[in-house]
Amino acid sequence: MKANPRSQIFQITVDWLQPLLLIFSLFLLLRGHNAPGGGFSGGLVAGSAFILAALARGSDYARAQMPCSAYTLVTLGLSLGLIAALLPLVFGLPVFTGLWFEPKVPVIGTVGSFLIFDTGVYLLVMGFVIGVLLNLARDAHNHQPEKNLDADEAQGGDPAPAEAQGGAATPS
Repeated sequence: MKANPRSQIFQITVDWLQPLLLIFSLFLLLRGHNAPGGGFSGGLVAGSAFILAALARGSDYARAQMPCSAYTLVTLGLSLGLIAALLPLVFGLPVFTGLWFEPKVPVIGTVGSFLIFDTGVYLLVMGFVIGVLLNLARDAHNHQPEKNLDADEAQGGDPAPAEAQGGAATPS
């Protein structure tokens, strides 16, 4: 049986912490229009929840937990930002004019086009953070040392003499 190099305490802690971080990221997203927070900080917290899962259990585990790929999150985020920007044109208003919708939503309060934009930023930042860091983890995991990096090897020489390796030197 192969030993697991990851800490079991860290894995259990992340299992408890990840849902709390995701809930807190939604709180930051919904709170952002009236107070500090918003899509950017919420997206960073959500992305960090998945990165912690990757550190605790591996990048394949974190990818399996995601509902869609990081590329899809970035695409959805950009699309929502574009919709929020162009929605006022439908009502004859300039681009990025804030629109407010009358019926108040319980817990959230007044909803407007800012929430569409903030949700787009949230998805974009979360997808970007997850995508970049999981790709870095994949590259680090699959890294093979490059050849010919030593000066001796680059000139075609042997990096260590045969005597140092325990063998006898052969005459040329």
